[in-house]
Amino acid sequence: GHHTHVFHPVEVYRGGLILYSLGNLLFTERYDLHREAGLASISFRPSKEANRPWSLESFVIHPFYREPGSAGPTPSKGAQREKFLGRIKSISRELYGSELDVHSGTLRWQRAE
Repeated sequence: GHHTHVFHPVEVYRGGLILYSLGNLLFTERYDLHREAGLASISFRPSKEANRPWSLESFVIHPFYREPGSAGPTPSKGAQREKFLGRIKSISRELYGSELDVHSGTLRWQRAE
């Protein structure tokens, strides 16, 4: 494919969401960073802006990991999950100013009202 096969930081930009790469969910790789992936659940609401019918309400990223030789990815667990979540939260803040919360083993963002 034409992407890095590595989960990238998340950017909340001008009321929208930019997911540069969700990682490598389906293919087996030899490096740990290539085994990490995420699934995003995104919620929208009707917008009050005339030029935009919908606006971002919230999103949740569920981390997954593919063990070497496994048939497919499974939800990340324990220290591996916490390390992944902390790294993505930190890099997203440092690079883009995106403030994400770690909650119940996921990364979350909710529009402030």
